[in-house]
Amino acid sequence: MTGGAGAIALTSDPAAARINGTLDATDQSVSDDDGSLSSLSIDPSVTVDWDSQSDQVAQIDYTWHVSVTNNGGTVGTTPYTRSVSSPATSGSQQVSDFGTINLLSANGGTLSASTFESNTDGATNETQVTLSLDVVLKDDQANIIDQDKPLLRTTFTVIVSNEATSTLSGDGTANTAAQS
Repeated sequence: MTGGAGAIALTSDPAAARINGTLDATDQSVSDDDGSLSSLSIDPSVTVDWDSQSDQVAQIDYTWHVSVTNNGGTVGTTPYTRSVSSPATSGSQQVSDFGTINLLSANGGTLSASTFESNTDGATNETQVTLSLDVVLKDDQANIIDQDKPLLRTTFTVIVSNEATSTLSGDGTANTAAQS
């Protein structure tokens, strides 16, 4: 955190303690006959609390980041800037209108779907995904008052299972015949 003596905290539960930021993310599991992942997204809701800032907080910038080993970056339309309804040196803002943020590059995100693929019939691929949020508090002139990069971070696992390829078989008799 930079700037004055103020503090900011983020939580997905407005009643949670303000000392540490937390974010919950649920592991995801998909299964199909080719071991691919076509969509991965978040639809986040967060609450930011701030105390004893040097100036009144008038707007907050939110920037989401996602990564896996050797693959990642900023996702969504960032930063997401939200005005504070009643600027103050201490306050709280709940945001749930980010909308769906796609994480896969094929859908506008930064992660390659191939990272998650399970290419062998009957196999499973588990991939750890790290999700983080940067928060920047600004005054009414868009000057930075305080920031935390990241304010919160969490990981979740994406499990992609490649079901055995279906087979097609049959039995029959040709009942061949010949005549002269």
